[in-house]
Amino acid sequence: MLTFISFKNVLGYPSVDELLIRAVMLLANSSVHALDAKLLFIDDDDAEYELDPAELEDARKEGALAHPVTGALIGDYERKVFPFFVPSDRLIGARAHA
Repeated sequence: MLTFISFKNVLGYPSVDELLIRAVMLLANSSVHALDAKLLFIDDDDAEYELDPAELEDARKEGALAHPVTGALIGDYERKVFPFFVPSDRLIGARAHA
């Protein structure tokens, strides 16, 4: 799992800034498509749950996120959802053929 913090640390950046975010997003959203963007929900007990984008969309519409296990509604979910990245199938395939 790759996060903005892990990219910051590898590159030796002092902080996560706009340039770093743009560079990572370019790798995830362009014709390069080296990374797949995912979502991680971390609850108050520090348990981690990968979220489907549809779950986040539903939370935005409803104003609360249903906890993936308990079903309890979480109103302040946005501060508990974080992006992370994984190598895309395209990157994995390119690496296998290198």
